[in-house]
Amino acid sequence: MSKRAGSASAGIFSNSSFWLAAVLSVLLFSWIMYGAVSKAEQIQPESNAESNTEKEKTPVSVASVIVRRSVATKIWPNICISAKSEPSRRAEIMAETHGQVKEILFNKGDYVKKGDALLKLDMLDRAQRKKEIQALIEQSKLEYKVAKKLYTKKFSTETRLAAAKTSLAGARARLKQIEIEIKNTIVRAPFDGFINAQMVEVGDYVTTGRSVVSIVDINPVIFSGDIVEQDIASIKNGAQVVATLLNGKQVSGKISFISPLAKNATRTFRIEVESENKDFSISGGLSAQMCIKT
Repeated sequence: MSKRAGSASAGIFSNSSFWLAAVLSVLLFSWIMYGAVSKAEQIQPESNAESNTEKEKTPVSVASVIVRRSVATKIWPNICISAKSEPSRRAEIMAETHGQVKEILFNKGDYVKKGDALLKLDMLDRAQRKKEIQALIEQSKLEYKVAKKLYTKKFSTETRLAAAKTSLAGARARLKQIEIEIKNTIVRAPFDGFINAQMVEVGDYVTTGRSVVSIVDINPVIFSGDIVEQDIASIKNGAQVVATLLNGKQVSGKISFISPLAKNATRTFRIEVESENKDFSISGGLSAQMCIKT
């Protein structure tokens, strides 16, 4: 009996030790975990505070905004048409008297000024005729003076006085005519420009009205084109125009002419744009595109 009791007592003691050790282990683990969690909670607020402080120190960039007030406007497109350049003036100079060409004073392509002599015609007998007429005038003056004196003294009639006066006036008219003929033996340029064509040679005999030389003026230069009837109401004289040549050069000018009558075949209107050409860099007959500001 005593041995069995001792064995039972020893087993109970052994079981009690096991459970005591287990309880102590759980308490120790709980204490360790509680300490770790508390320390983490203390560190996190400090980190958050430091982070917030750094954010406060870092400057915040603010985007700048520019406000511009816009006003709505209606924009009309330019009207663009094909065009070509032309001289602003051209003339075929005709002989104003007859005679043989004695001297040509130009070459084709020369630039001449208004009034420059271009060619000379033979004077023929004009110089001699002028001398004869001048002598006739002196005689007519004398006859008129005598007739007037006689009429004053009642020794002559009014009719004879009138005849003497008419004779003097006729002689003066003939002198004026021969002086014009002599002047016209020299053909002169009517305006500044380039010699475009020569129609006569030295030795040719020309009659009054025959063309002898052609001259063109390209300053200013004219750009001409045709505009359709749908656009004719959108343009006006003086409107700004830019002409672009095939080589890329751009020339500005203004509308100087709008035809009041449409062409029957195309129902288009001819317009002309005048542009300065002081350096004569734009010749006549060049293709271009004109854009009209409307």
